[in-house]
Amino acid sequence: MDESEILRVLRDWVSDPFEEVLVDDVPVDLYDPEEDHAYLVANEDTVEKKLGRLMRLIGKVPKASIAYSGDIDELVDPLRRLGAGLLEVSPEGVEVVLEPETFDADPDIRPMSGHHDELVAVLKALGDERRIAALEILGHSEECLCKLAEILGENQPSTVYHLKKLLEVGLVTKRSEGSRTFYRLTERGERVLKVIRDLKDQLRRT
Repeated sequence: MDESEILRVLRDWVSDPFEEVLVDDVPVDLYDPEEDHAYLVANEDTVEKKLGRLMRLIGKVPKASIAYSGDIDELVDPLRRLGAGLLEVSPEGVEVVLEPETFDADPDIRPMSGHHDELVAVLKALGDERRIAALEILGHSEECLCKLAEILGENQPSTVYHLKKLLEVGLVTKRSEGSRTFYRLTERGERVLKVIRDLKDQLRRT
């Protein structure tokens, strides 16, 4: 699962959470104000970065946990030593693997700035018609790199370059199967594609 998918499942599991906040200047993906519980979402690609962020949170917030999709075995002991919690997240739901310790802390919580920067980054990534075309193709189904290059009329290195721009802003994700690489839309990519299609429809009407 990519981080946006983990976040979607976690959002349904936590009651009325705050999203994307700063807790004592540490970025947190989800915060439960009722339980004073900070959550960081991670998968195998992002877990090292999120563990570093978690270490900065411990002791600054009453409770902190990692919501993880992947092999949890190597995480249990390090998180237990830190006093952090661990949730195993799958498309079916959330399982509490490790309960966090409760620290005596009164954190400063405020909204995370920089959403405009993120929007600008997404718009820049969409500033080439071939990338929009790639989103449209992936809106129908997952495709391998070779098929995408063929449909776009590009060579594979050029196609990889354009897909990398979409990967960087979280619109697509990829997986390897043997010697082939497959791409598909993330949940964010699906939402952005819907906006693009709605905008195209509006432009046709004017």
